[in-house]
Amino acid sequence: MGSGWRGQAAIAEITVEGRVAAVPIDIDIRPASTRNVIELSSRLPLPLAILSSATFNVRMINVATLKFGAVGDEDSLLGCSLAPDINRDRRPDLVCLAAIRRTALAVGDVEGVITGATKSGSNFVGRDDLTVRP
Repeated sequence: MGSGWRGQAAIAEITVEGRVAAVPIDIDIRPASTRNVIELSSRLPLPLAILSSATFNVRMINVATLKFGAVGDEDSLLGCSLAPDINRDRRPDLVCLAAIRRTALAVGDVEGVITGATKSGSNFVGRDDLTVRP
């Protein structure tokens, strides 16, 4: 019968204490590496992937709403583009590049956070482990 989601994000709103909470999504910081080591002194952009799933389609993201960094409200993204399939699940993924110096990450931080919204206005949040070095 197929995937059944043909271009639609199947995000249900979750309400916590009267407010709509962000739906969790999967991300992969430095998708080509098993170790997510961030060098603060690096001038190279930091790659990260937002991963589609059975309930989340990256094509439905309003890219203008994306923020990435220590808490997820940092305006660090330089750009994003669709990728065929980063995690080999046969679904398209979105790869973004972030300016490390604009992420507010600091030595001792253990996770990076991306936030955003879909084109229909549903908020989402993704987190991945990392190690930050000077």
